Amino acid sequence: MSVIGYGTTCDRAGGVWRTGEPCRMDAIEGRRCRYHQPGVDGALGAAIIGEMLDPVTTRMRRDYDGNSRAIRETRERLVEIGLLFRSADQGYSPELSTLLTTIRYYTHTLLTLWDITSRPCPAASLALAEQLRQRLAEFADDLGPFLPDAIAEGLYKPYLETTGNLSPYPSQRHSDDCEQPYDELTGQCTCGCPVLYDWEVAEREAADEVDG
Repeated sequence: MSVIGYGTTCDRAGGVWRTGEPCRMDAIEGRRCRYHQPGVDGALGAAIIGEMLDPVTTRMRRDYDGNSRAIRETRERLVEIGLLFRSADQGYSPELSTLLTTIRYYTHTLLTLWDITSRPCPAASLALAEQLRQRLAEFADDLGPFLPDAIAEGLYKPYLETTGNLSPYPSQRHSDDCEQPYDELTGQCTCGCPVLYDWEVAEREAADEVDG
């Protein structure tokens, strides 16, 4: 997942509001902010992150806050690409329909992968997880440079808020006395503390309680 919130500002990377005012939202160095990614995939990605578009069904949500400028501009972009305010007899363009279908396939595949990686699983499931990663990579080629990260970002919080789900991503678990040294060139932590999933941490804690 990409991280939005540091580096250069959006106007330096080319993002402006419709009024011509430069966007001051923080973004990754050399990239526009998440609401100013170009193209149809950028508009759909901004709608997913802004909780306007449900990536599971690719239908518009009606309970989002439409007062922010980012949301208002995203709505206008969605009208331009034909996702909003189309009459029933017009329908979507074939290209947009194909893209929305690919978003749904990518979303369901990603959720299936998360269900495997977020809990203990047998070797057969690990093999399936590798197949799902390959499938996601194939879908990503058709989704453009922004949509895969936007879909993951849009799904992550609701996934964690679902009862019984743990994080599908591993993270480094530092000991209490670890000083967390970092390599200045790579930005990577060099302490050697283990990278574990939440379920692995839970299993270790349970084993410690039994041994204790």
